[in-house]
Amino acid sequence: MPATFEELVAESKSRWQALTAGKRPWVRVGYAISGQAAGADAVFDATVAACQQQGVEAEVSKVG
Repeated sequence: MPATFEELVAESKSRWQALTAGKRPWVRVGYAISGQAAGADAVFDATVAACQQQGVEAEVSKVG
């Protein structure tokens, strides 16, 4: 675990780079209370299933 602010910044930049600079698409599904009320569970599951069916290796995340 990073101990200093500078280490935290470096770690966060490294993680962000890993998520955004790769060849895999990153799909984010809004999952706050309003997203859940609008059916985010079904959207998330359908997105994961569609990626698998199409052979797309994507990072699908719940956000919000």
